[in-house]
Amino acid sequence: MELENVSTQVGAPGLPAISGFQKKPSLVSLWIVRLQRLVTMRLTVPLDVILEPDGDGFIARPVDLPLYGFGDDTIEALEMLKRSIESLYNELMEDDNFSPEWLLIKQFLKERVVLGHEEYSVQQSTN
Repeated sequence: MELENVSTQVGAPGLPAISGFQKKPSLVSLWIVRLQRLVTMRLTVPLDVILEPDGDGFIARPVDLPLYGFGDDTIEALEMLKRSIESLYNELMEDDNFSPEWLLIKQFLKERVVLGHEEYSVQQSTN
């Protein structure tokens, strides 16, 4: 797993301070991770995940899905996110009785998630 450290500034130099914002910009560290595997499933296309500090822990959130994982460290946050993605995948695959927005997310996951390594090998050999 590769981490790309991205620093971004919050605030804009030279602009008047807005209530709740600092006059000087502060740096926030973010890491972008390309997730290729879940807990028991594999992804055909890696998901870009943003890791960022949050209080005493870290949040992992994919760019393309409305989910997140929280943990005491980056590894735990990613593991919790992987479990959330698998849980959502399993729920969405049960039927099609969802709003149009969730059906789009279902299609997105359907195109990217492969159930286990064995099933992927069988699919490859039969094509």
